Amino acid sequence: MKVLFILILAVLFSPKQGYSQKAYKFDYVLEYEYEHPADDGKVHAHTHYRFINSSDNSYILLINVDEKVVSMRLITEGGQFYHSTISEEDFLVEAISLRCPATGHVTETKLNNYAVVPKSDTIINSRSFSRVELLPVNEKKFKKGELSAREIIMDNTLGLKFPFFTPDDTAHRFYNEGEKIPNGLLKESVVTDFEGNITGRTRLIQYIPLKKMIMVDKNCK
Repeated sequence: MKVLFILILAVLFSPKQGYSQKAYKFDYVLEYEYEHPADDGKVHAHTHYRFINSSDNSYILLINVDEKVVSMRLITEGGQFYHSTISEEDFLVEAISLRCPATGHVTETKLNNYAVVPKSDTIINSRSFSRVELLPVNEKKFKKGELSAREIIMDNTLGLKFPFFTPDDTAHRFYNEGEKIPNGLLKESVVTDFEGNITGRTRLIQYIPLKKMIMVDKNCK
């Protein structure tokens, strides 16, 4: 909660300069917890944050905080990302400008490895949520552990017009191809292996409205 409070304080202002920069605006921060089994037999958990623009799902800002160092990764349509780190103290500024940050492309899973399977809504705490599964079409690769199955639960309490994933996410790319991926925020994602064992679970903890802008230099290569 302390980290989330710091993130909110840091985004109350807009930059006064930056005519050579591209602006990415955000109006919600989402707090997620990711759980996965480790070699020690225990389930490890990690918290991260996602900033979104509720009017545009073509980009997203991922935030991780480790020992007072803020790691920022802006992922845009097509899988291009911009990465930079900053101290928590320096994060508390009027605007955040990524001046020629490290950049690259996220490796994307081939869509023909999966099939989109709509499922009936699920009820959680007396509320209904949309659900869909991404299932491997190659059973041999599934058995070998090269592919995983994934159940996705979406929360559209906000009445959003798009589904919100990272742009490199298989579900996001299926949506762009016209598949019926439910609109809203990712409420929960459960990844399982061929035997049905859970290998990863992502849960939405909370979301908070705010205003934020990230500037990225246009002329960087």
